[in-house]
Amino acid sequence: MTGVMVSRRLRWTSWIVPWLLVAACTGEADRTAPGLRDPVDPTAGADVTTAAVVGGTVRYGLREEPDTLNPWASDAIDTVLPVSHALLAPLSRARPDGTIEPWLLASDPQASADGAAPFEVVYDLHDDARWSDGHPIDGRDLLFTLEQCRQRRSTELAVLPCDAVDARRSTADGTRATVVFERPVAGWRQPLAGLPVLPEHRLRGVDPAALQERLP
Repeated sequence: MTGVMVSRRLRWTSWIVPWLLVAACTGEADRTAPGLRDPVDPTAGADVTTAAVVGGTVRYGLREEPDTLNPWASDAIDTVLPVSHALLAPLSRARPDGTIEPWLLASDPQASADGAAPFEVVYDLHDDARWSDGHPIDGRDLLFTLEQCRQRRSTELAVLPCDAVDARRSTADGTRATVVFERPVAGWRQPLAGLPVLPEHRLRGVDPAALQERLP
C-alpha cells in the first residue's frame, strides 16, 4: 500500500514540477513593470542638434538656501556660486581639460613688463558684451567687482589678493579696465579669473541685503 502511494506521488510530482517551471518562465517573460520602456540605444539621435530655447525655468538643487546672490558678501560660497554663475558671467572660465577660456575678456590680461610694485594689469572686454537689460559690460563693472572683493564678508574668498588693488589709481575707459596693484602679487590673475562680475549700474549703492531674493 505504501509503495503504491509513493509511486503515485512520484508520478504526480514528475508531471507538476515541469509544468510549474514552464509557467514560471512564461510569467517572467510576460511580466513588465508599469511605465517601463524598452532600452534605448545611447547612440540613437547622436547627430540630431537641438535649437537654443529662449526663456523657461532652470531649477538648482542646493543643500541649503543661499543667504544672498552676491558671492562677495556670503560665507556660503558652495551654495551661492552655483546660482551666481548661472546669473553672472566671469572674465574667463576653465575648460574640462583644465585650460582657461576667455569669456568676457577679449584677450589675455596684460601686466606691466617689470612686475615691480606698483604694477598694472590691463583687462580688455568684448565690445559686444551686454547685461540682460542691454547695458554694456565695461571696465567700471570690473572695478566695482574688485571693490566688492576688497570689502568681502566671505572668509572663503580671503585668499584672493583684492586688498592689494589700489582703487584710487585704477581706472576704467570704456571696455578697458586698468587695475593697479600696490605690491607684487604672484596670483594677480586670480581675483576675477573665474568669479562672477557684478553690474555696477544696478548695484552701486544697493544694500547687499537686497540681493537675498533677486538681482535688482
